[in-house]
Amino acid sequence: MKHSNSMKKSAQGDYSNRFKAKLALQASTSEAIEKLSDEYSIPASKIEGWVREVEERAELLFVGTQASNETKAIHNYAALLRTTLEASPNGILVTDLNRNIITYNQKCVEMWEVPERIIAEGKMEEMVAYISRRVKDPEGFEEGIKNLYVHPDETINDIIELKNGQVFERHSEPYQVEGKTVGRVTNFVDITEFKQTEEKLAQYGNLLHSINTNLNEGILRSTPDDGLVYVNDAFIRMFGYDSKEEVLKTNPTDFYANEENRWQVIKKLKKENGIHNEEVLFRRKDGSTFWGLENSTMVESNGDKYIDAVVTDIDSRKKAEEELRKSEEKYRTILKNIEEGYFETNLAGDFTFFNRTLVEMIGYPADELIGKNNREYMDGENAQKVYETFNRVYQTGKPEHGFDWQLICGDGSLIFVEASVTLRKDEGGNPIGFSGMVRNVTDRKQKEKQIRNSLKEKEVLLGEIHHRVKNNLAVISGLLYLQADITQDENAQKALMQSQNRINSMALIHELLYDNQTFSSLNPRVYIEQLVEHISSNLRSRESSIKTEIKAENFDLEMSTAIPCALIINELITNAYKYAFTGLDEGTVWVHFQKTGDENYQLIVADNGKGLPADFSIEDSSNHSLGLSLVKTLTRQLKGELSVENGKGTTFTITFSAA
Repeated sequence: MKHSNSMKKSAQGDYSNRFKAKLALQASTSEAIEKLSDEYSIPASKIEGWVREVEERAELLFVGTQASNETKAIHNYAALLRTTLEASPNGILVTDLNRNIITYNQKCVEMWEVPERIIAEGKMEEMVAYISRRVKDPEGFEEGIKNLYVHPDETINDIIELKNGQVFERHSEPYQVEGKTVGRVTNFVDITEFKQTEEKLAQYGNLLHSINTNLNEGILRSTPDDGLVYVNDAFIRMFGYDSKEEVLKTNPTDFYANEENRWQVIKKLKKENGIHNEEVLFRRKDGSTFWGLENSTMVESNGDKYIDAVVTDIDSRKKAEEELRKSEEKYRTILKNIEEGYFETNLAGDFTFFNRTLVEMIGYPADELIGKNNREYMDGENAQKVYETFNRVYQTGKPEHGFDWQLICGDGSLIFVEASVTLRKDEGGNPIGFSGMVRNVTDRKQKEKQIRNSLKEKEVLLGEIHHRVKNNLAVISGLLYLQADITQDENAQKALMQSQNRINSMALIHELLYDNQTFSSLNPRVYIEQLVEHISSNLRSRESSIKTEIKAENFDLEMSTAIPCALIINELITNAYKYAFTGLDEGTVWVHFQKTGDENYQLIVADNGKGLPADFSIEDSSNHSLGLSLVKTLTRQLKGELSVENGKGTTFTITFSAA
């Protein structure tokens, strides 16, 4: 391949000695000379001249005994210089003061990546022009080259940065012959890796400084015997000193509340490799103490041993732990002494903690209970009940209270307990088990059973009483009926029949109470319907058509209220049948019984008959019948109010308190 025309020279052109020697050695034949001439665009005659010059000088090497020792020494020295030049790891360039290249080594070509044809031409200008395209600051680079020759007698050092990130250091010395400067020798050193390492070290240094400045942990380095050699700012603050110098002068044992801790740490580090962690009570400059976590290790540097340590202030944590310990101790003490049994289990239901009361309650030794499943101390039915309860608490996360278990005690006896269960969670909110309280309710259960049995006996007895009262009233009613039947006096006969109806009204109440087995109250709707039907069937005549309409709400009415109400209804309906519809073929009687609000009852008995006499007054009792007087008396017994409306028929309204 033919080189560019930039290699062509005039007859007066010059090339570096190194280049001329290189081509002369390759031109061994006429064909080789023609090829080199064509390749480098150099006249063949010029190459032949270089060959003859090399041959003439080479003859000196073969003159044998005729050659002087001095000539041999010169050639040997020249060979040594060339070998040294090529062996240098740095790029070397030698120029004269006219900026002609005298010689260079291969490393210089490789570092600057300059084509050898350019550097072989021997002109610095062409080499500088080529290199300028690679450097970051071309103008500064060219100015530096000029400065070398403006001040030829000065030693000059500078740094050259390339665009690809490489960094070269340039060191240029004057080249002198017999004390006179005739050129310059420039040495180029590739310091790229060094600069990168230097930058990384600077970054690490900044990082280390930032850590030492801002870290809350105290960092120190000490020797096993001579004391501290380094501490960071956090250590100075932590121990309450004023300066680093003051700390470094302090005996390391002064930082420990118990100086033996220092020697124990050193002893362990000498004996064991790795990091030693220990919670230590430290002492500040003012004598106060604090808890710290000391992480220390033994290291070796340049043959010397050091102890590197990091101290973390854990005083707040230790105090919190102590408060927690005291709180737990108090909590455990309370649990041990309360009357209720307390327990804790894991998720499987195995006991992990319980108080003294629970142990005494079920009669098993504490060491036997721990780790045992709570369902082992009950029968299958209760075990299933407990399992289902615990499972609900686990699934919902909601506690359950007030359910009963039956436990099998250590002596084989059975006890009833009332229990509550809560899900226990760790700090992260994850379920870890259950806790609960149990109370021995065996005595209460037995008393409840006794009360139920007693109540059942009383209910039977009360039912028998109602039954006998009803029978006795039926006997009295029958006697009155028999007496009325044989009495000739019509007025006496009517009086006996009215008395019989009143007794039947009371007997009906006892019959309903007995039938419903509720002995203290009854539903007034059912009672009124039966009572009105009974009265109507006795008093209704074939010639008239009198209807009854009943409207009563469903609620319970106490017996003490039901009997007066029954007698009032009996009297008012009886009077309506006897007097309200005289001379009329038909009519209606209404009975309404309802609650008005939460505190009052209202009983209304009305008819659409001919009404009361015009001069009737509820306040004037001189013209009242026995039945109406009885109504007023029973109303007062109920602590109620009686009102009468007289118009198109008659309406009696009785209002009384439900209390």
